[in-house]
Amino acid sequence: MDARPTGDHAGWTRDAYSSVEADATGGVYSNALGAESAARVRAAYGSNYDRLREVKRRWDPDNLFRLNQNIDPS
Repeated sequence: MDARPTGDHAGWTRDAYSSVEADATGGVYSNALGAESAARVRAAYGSNYDRLREVKRRWDPDNLFRLNQNIDPS
């Protein structure tokens, strides 16, 4: 069974996505992250990730504040 949605709304959504896909940056909006993989969190913070990890190591080495879009200090 094909789990992809069908119908006019699904086709419209696919067409809309296709029309803007070329302009997409591939980035991730950090406020929209939930329980994401470490790779998605890294993508959200981009070139700032390594610097943010150093800040986290200094100020929260035990990872107490981990229920957000977490940057693992380890």
